[in-house]
Amino acid sequence: MDISIAEKIVEDLGVKLNVKDIRFDILLSALEVGKVDIILARMSATDERRESVDFSDVYYIGGEISWFVRQTMKSIHLKEI
Repeated sequence: MDISIAEKIVEDLGVKLNVKDIRFDILLSALEVGKVDIILARMSATDERRESVDFSDVYYIGGEISWFVRQTMKSIHLKEI
């Protein structure tokens, strides 16, 4: 499901999709330093994490899945996908 959503996002943005498999413990660091532009992963939206990244609205219920987008990227709403 996440890959399908990612494909729609890059289509809408007109950019290329490059999927990376990154260890969970360094995902936020990779986003913060610009190694990745978006994270599609199972991660709880804690207050501490909200201090450094923006979380999307919930797009899937049935597990803990969230999107994180660098603040410099265009906002995409689920209804657009």
